[in-house]
Amino acid sequence: MQMFLDNSTHSQFLLECVGEDPQNVLFSSYGLYAGITYDDRNTNDFGDEYITDTMKILNALRDIAKNGSKVRFLVGVSSYMSCRGKMPCVDCEKKYVRSLIRLMNHVDRFPEIDWKITTDLHMKAYLFFYKDKVKGVSGGRNFTDSDWSDVTFELSNNQIKNLYRHVQEAWDVAKPATDDTIATIANDQGILEKSFASVAIGYD
Repeated sequence: MQMFLDNSTHSQFLLECVGEDPQNVLFSSYGLYAGITYDDRNTNDFGDEYITDTMKILNALRDIAKNGSKVRFLVGVSSYMSCRGKMPCVDCEKKYVRSLIRLMNHVDRFPEIDWKITTDLHMKAYLFFYKDKVKGVSGGRNFTDSDWSDVTFELSNNQIKNLYRHVQEAWDVAKPATDDTIATIANDQGILEKSFASVAIGYD
């Protein structure tokens, strides 16, 4: 079994797994970022040096989803924290809203993928199921191109099956990634309506 100490080898393995045409794919990550900004710019379009591995993987997942593979992605969303403790901070609220909108901009770019979100998830899993085998990766690495020190591991068959059940349980109670869900999360986190509206309509 392989150990991936950098994002490049981790991402290359995931791309190879997608390229083998799995019938079922289930990813989970605490947040994600593939280069789509909160104001819906795609930084991958800025030049070859800006193309992210995560965007390559999402494009590959979209391709197999179009061909009939079941592709699901569960994203954990952070809870809101104000720099002023229990006191409101409009700047912190706007930053949090921007992170939610940025996530939805990624979701909107890939409607072929079945997305769900939850505020109760920190699990990283990248699982692939084929006709005659399974492949999977887990560890500390979220779905980003971060160069921070981290590690992920290729999993055994039994580990994949056990982790799949765990992720599936989280999937079953998560909410579909929709604008209404995002609005509910913001409301549940106590975000002021004016903070949400100012970012959502572009006056932040």
